[in-house]
Order: sequence, then C-alpha cells, then structure tokens
Amino acid sequence: MKSPLKILAAVASAVVIFEFSLQAIGKLALLDEMQVQFEDITGSRFPVPLTLALGVADVAGVAATVRGFRNPRWGVAAGAYFTLWTGVLLTFQLARGNGGMLLFRGALFFTSAALLLITRTIQLTRTRNTPTTALAG
Repeated sequence: MKSPLKILAAVASAVVIFEFSLQAIGKLALLDEMQVQFEDITGSRFPVPLTLALGVADVAGVAATVRGFRNPRWGVAAGAYFTLWTGVLLTFQLARGNGGMLLFRGALFFTSAALLLITRTIQLTRTRNTPTTALAG
C-alpha cells in the first residue's frame, strides 16, 4: 500500500505538471491569452523576452517535477521555483483585489506547488536518514 505522503506528492506533482505544461506552451507560443492572464493578475503585460524566459523556466520546472518521482531533490527544486513564482503572482492578485475564479486558481496552484515542495522535502529527508545496506557478495 502506498503511503499517504507518496500519494499526496503524486497528486501535487500531477497538478503542477498539468498546469505548468500548459503555462509553458502558452508562454513559449506567445499566446495572447497568456498576456491577458498576466495583465489580469499584475495589471501590466510582460515583455516578450520575459514571457519566453518564464516559459523556459516552466519547462525546466515541469521536467524537474517529473524527475522528482525518482529523485526527490529534483522535486524540491521544482517545488521551490513554482512556490516562489505562484506566491509572487498570488501576492499581486491579493494586492490588486482580485477575487472569484482568478484568485481561486492562484491559490490552488500555490497550494499544489507548496505541497510539492513540502512532500518532496520530507521524502528527501527520509531518504537521507535511511541507513544504506551493503550489497551482499
């Protein structure tokens, strides 16, 4: 039976992978919807180079999240990036008085990123504290 921690880590990872894969595609393709979304959240449009750089960072974060299933260090790195990024966006949303579905989505993705960071950090700590056994023979 899977531990609740592994299940929670997998669910948080799945939400992060799904959301930020779509975000990366939108940013790298310079979709107008992404610019509108940023404008709704921050009050201004991001310059194209920044949008592309964030798209590349999202791709790297998604890849690290996937890699985190095998090696929690990668999940911790991805979780730290996504928690920081979604925290900044959530701060903008709260400062601008955003509400409704836009704020709900921001809180959902921040929570998923934070859970990814927390669960993978716990897994990493447990991995480091587990004594290794010598291979026989």
